[in-house]
Amino acid sequence: MKSEPETLTLSQVNVMSLAARDGRAHDQNVRKLLTLFCQCVEHGLISARGNQAADCLLEYVREALRAFLNGSRPGDRGKRGLATIQVRSIEAAFGLVHRPGHPEADEDRQIQVAASVWRHRFAGETYEKAVLKAADEFNREESAIRRAWRTHRTLGLARIQQDRDWAPWTDAERDCIRKSLGGGIKSPDITPVTASDT
Repeated sequence: MKSEPETLTLSQVNVMSLAARDGRAHDQNVRKLLTLFCQCVEHGLISARGNQAADCLLEYVREALRAFLNGSRPGDRGKRGLATIQVRSIEAAFGLVHRPGHPEADEDRQIQVAASVWRHRFAGETYEKAVLKAADEFNREESAIRRAWRTHRTLGLARIQQDRDWAPWTDAERDCIRKSLGGGIKSPDITPVTASDT
């Protein structure tokens, strides 16, 4: 629902925004500023001038602010269909608070995570340190990194080989792969070696 933008003078907006920026504003005034921003975007008074990425960002910010101001947003609850999702903080409105459980990650992302662990291992890091560095790199919990490693480590190796135009593994990399896969590799490709092959 598009309501007409509240009428505030430039001076009022300036004073309220400076106070908000300095942490001295009343909550009511901050909410007025956020509401005004949403209304201005809705009425096309703030636009990205045809830049689709900027339009998408403006819409994201507007929707997040509107959800924060309303205390809820329509959302997908999986098998239960659409439902009203409670928004209890500005962090939740912007998607910085994750729902309970494991965050969903697509397969390509998990392959990237596994490849990152391999790269850190090839750089001489222990498995634990490689997991910690990948967790920092992807802003994920260690358990999510370990899960991606368990399920996508072979594909992570393939990604690394592809990224470097299928160059053969170095001896140090072969040793790391052999130790990590519990057998190693037969050739420059990523075919695992079984105990009967050695």
